[in-house]
Amino acid sequence: MSTPPVSCSSSIGITELAPLREHVCLPGEPVLMAPPSAVVAIGGGLRLLPPPPSAIAADDAPQVTMDVFLSEYCAPLQRSSHLLHTHIPRYTVPTPACRRYVPRAADPVVAIIARKASQNYYYCYIGGSSLAYMDALAFDGATKVSRPRLIEGDVVYCYVKPRAVPSYVDGALGSVASGACDAAGEVELSCTAAEVGLPPKDWTSGEAVFGPLHSGRVLHLPLTYARRLLTPMGLYSRPGSAQEGVHAGTEGKDDDSEVPASYLLQLLGRRVPFEVAIGLNGLVWVRGLSSEADVTAAVRRTVAVSSCIAEAQCDATRAEMKARVEAYFPC
Repeated sequence: MSTPPVSCSSSIGITELAPLREHVCLPGEPVLMAPPSAVVAIGGGLRLLPPPPSAIAADDAPQVTMDVFLSEYCAPLQRSSHLLHTHIPRYTVPTPACRRYVPRAADPVVAIIARKASQNYYYCYIGGSSLAYMDALAFDGATKVSRPRLIEGDVVYCYVKPRAVPSYVDGALGSVASGACDAAGEVELSCTAAEVGLPPKDWTSGEAVFGPLHSGRVLHLPLTYARRLLTPMGLYSRPGSAQEGVHAGTEGKDDDSEVPASYLLQLLGRRVPFEVAIGLNGLVWVRGLSSEADVTAAVRRTVAVSSCIAEAQCDATRAEMKARVEAYFPC
């Protein structure tokens, strides 16, 4: 078997150990090497290789260390630009749709309460290899007296709590470490917004980003589709394209141009009032808003919006998404 060529970016010291989009990486294969001082965004499908104990020298002699990232899936390595900082390269190994969700620090997820452990913790299903846990007080403004009383089957919008000091900029949120959580350790969830750089709001105020989700419907979608639903419309670029890293507007473009799936949510929001919570674990919560003129409006809107989102997985252009929304909600 021939060894794939090595590509080196001397400006930032990053070494690509596998050809981009040409070589199918195997799980556990080293694909990227960078010095600790490098500014690089590590997206999904990559994990940091822990340094061996022998790398720690007994004396104080200076040593040149490099961080090595391994592939988590059987897929090619891809390079694009960071969504917010286009001068920063972002590396990912695309997650196959059939793969199980791998929890990553600061990932927003939709969790389903599986059971209660004592009075202080809940075990939650997030689609991973094991159940995650959540502190009963892990909500903004929660106390022992005033806190959510969750039961089995309740739905919560939360995030994977970081467990280490960040050293790399994450491709999605950018404020915490992007490495996957330790597979041998437990995954902790939280709803305190300040830890991921969002303004904290009391969980009873109705303005909190994270917290319990009432009524509605939960969809199980492919991981890649859920990530496309979270891609900002104004910062979209196709990895490897000639317009990589260029901002894209939402209006005045060709209907045949490719857009992220978040454009579908914009079109739906213009036709029908609804709420949506998208988790990178492939779970999406949808709830249609009620109407004083029709007592069944909330249920009908929930069913229609969730069906439209689920059926639009293969829609890639503006024309396809507009036709999809028009079929469900004609003018």
